[in-house]
Amino acid sequence: MFNSKILSYALGGLLLSTAAVSATAYASSYEYYPKKLHVSSASGASHARFPASNVIDNNRGFRSRFASRANPDDLVLNLGTARRVEDIKVAWGRGHKRSFKFEIAVRANEYVEWSTVYTGQSTGKTRAFETYYLPETTAQLVRIRGLSNSKNTPWTDITEVEVYGQDLPNYGGVVAYEGTEGVSDTFLGSLTGEADYNGRGDEYDQVNYEGSLEDYRIVEADEAGTYLVYKPKTGNDVLVSIDGIHFPDTGETFDIKKFSAPVTPEKPEEDNSTGLTHFGEPITLVGANIPWSTDAGFSSDFGGFNDLNIEAYENRFEQIQAAGGNSARIWLHTTAQVTPAINEDGRVIGLSNVTSDEVVLEQLRSVLDAAWEDGIVVTFSLFSFDMFCDAYGDDFGYTSVQDLERHTDMIETNYDTYIDNALLPIVTGLKDHPGLFAYEVFNEPEGAILNMTGAGHFCPDEANVAGDGLTFPLSLTGAQRFVNRVAAAVHEADPNAKVTTSTHTNFFDSFSNETLTSQQGADQDGTLDFYELHFYPSYDNAPYLTDASVYNADRPIIIGEFDLEDVEQESNFQTTPEQSISAMLNNGYAGAWPWSLATGNVTGIQAAITAGSSRAIDRDAVEACIASRDSSCYKE
Repeated sequence: MFNSKILSYALGGLLLSTAAVSATAYASSYEYYPKKLHVSSASGASHARFPASNVIDNNRGFRSRFASRANPDDLVLNLGTARRVEDIKVAWGRGHKRSFKFEIAVRANEYVEWSTVYTGQSTGKTRAFETYYLPETTAQLVRIRGLSNSKNTPWTDITEVEVYGQDLPNYGGVVAYEGTEGVSDTFLGSLTGEADYNGRGDEYDQVNYEGSLEDYRIVEADEAGTYLVYKPKTGNDVLVSIDGIHFPDTGETFDIKKFSAPVTPEKPEEDNSTGLTHFGEPITLVGANIPWSTDAGFSSDFGGFNDLNIEAYENRFEQIQAAGGNSARIWLHTTAQVTPAINEDGRVIGLSNVTSDEVVLEQLRSVLDAAWEDGIVVTFSLFSFDMFCDAYGDDFGYTSVQDLERHTDMIETNYDTYIDNALLPIVTGLKDHPGLFAYEVFNEPEGAILNMTGAGHFCPDEANVAGDGLTFPLSLTGAQRFVNRVAAAVHEADPNAKVTTSTHTNFFDSFSNETLTSQQGADQDGTLDFYELHFYPSYDNAPYLTDASVYNADRPIIIGEFDLEDVEQESNFQTTPEQSISAMLNNGYAGAWPWSLATGNVTGIQAAITAGSSRAIDRDAVEACIASRDSSCYKE
């Protein structure tokens, strides 16, 4: 490929210029190398923490990348002026793990159409630069459009881009042509921009020009009556009060009057029947439970002895996204035997009894980053009734089941130490992350309260002795007070994060806002932003058959747990597993999360999510709200 490339030829330490080498010598003996062109800016719809500018910061680290799921994923590089572009080097994020199908298009300026000059696929074998050679082309703007990747996620990740080519000779600057007032004006063009006025009385103004209409791009400028004619080799002419353009070589005429103001379609009114929003954007929570990464992650994914299994979470998020979902529920403290750090008298002294607070926070941020990359928002479930179960006593390093007494002490009397030394560091550390939706205070606390459920409690009765699974039970008033205080603390520290707690359908009233705020000494700000109910066949009000209005709730209700196998086995529910989420949404619930991607039928859960219809979040709007802190969507 012969281009007017800059030639560098080293011989015995002597550097020769292009002028010192003949064209014949070039063709037979030497190789010209394009120079690296300056990229003045990069743009594209991106993850809030991974903007397009990262691809021109000379840093190929994965945390300094462009990450986009705009569908298609467009990264646009602006060279500042038109250049001869010959090849492009791209370093792909996760390029050693996945390959990306993409295309490269160029524009000589912002007013001409895009022209695709390359379509291909990365190797999937390296994070280093891969070079893509282009046909000779002129461009000021270069677009890399991600089409798909080998993991079948909607994301395009690029860590760095370099553009190589040459500067162009000057084909002429902006030339202004002004028509004579009161006469018909015809503009006859020249490819080089050279102009010659030839007066023809009152008939029209003429500028000699050559070429065909298809060689030019004509654009209506912002100033009334002004038009720009962009020429194929760069440069443009400015037309003022010109009626038409005539090309004598081909006999074509272009009528300026064809231009009209562009019509901007009105954004359709959003359906916010659920009442839930995420930074101002209406949302219906359709997704699934991902309680832990793997079986080994139960109660120890975060702050534990092993590294966070982030790839397992990434895979689960991709499964939800692929099905059209937008949300996930993940367990954090669970049995409270790894996080938070609780001393012998039931006081919380930190986020983990194994590692530092910052490690735990970085793990949580990593999960949120991965979730948001797939358009998923996360609700972190803090504690579960399991924290009071004797059966888990020795599994996580406790010397005896009596150590579980500290859990009761923390919830009943030392909850302020949890709020100060664990909850608030988490809430402030994750504040304004677009992937964080809510904190769930308790998973099914009734399971740790004697005589509240028909079975007494949920803890395993391994010795078949009544009550042996729950040596240090929780009181109902203690659980209610804890939910109330945690909710108030979250609302104060991060007004944009939501708070909920979960309970089975039979116990809605035990954790309603009316109940939580009517206790003696209750914090009136300690309310729930939405209710999360769990349903299994032993409980009342099957959500497939029962309208959400039966609860007369003051907040939206979601079904945070249900099992597709139960739906399949129980014909009285009058629905199929695939239609289960759709049935609940039709009954007025604000969302549903099947149990669970970590333990259940992934294909069936995905089918149920898909049948609930696509619930994609407007990521750009969410990130714009966070960046602007506009009071219409952001709470200070």
